[in-house]
Amino acid sequence: IKSEKVRKIFAEIEKINNEDFKNAYDENKMIANQIYNAGWLTNWDYIMSHVITIKKAFESASNLNQGIVICYN
Repeated sequence: IKSEKVRKIFAEIEKINNEDFKNAYDENKMIANQIYNAGWLTNWDYIMSHVITIKKAFESASNLNQGIVICYN
């Protein structure tokens, strides 16, 4: 993701607090739309640790005017 888009994405991510994320989380809807399929992995501590890591990555890249490489497995 190029730096310009990283800044735009971070501006939107920054608006979402962790409680908003938790309230909006709908695993069944994400599975139905082929977005996310954790199945057995619904431990909130695990999920939120990744959300926080992603937020920090976008914040850091945005502050440094850098892009982000995302690997989809």
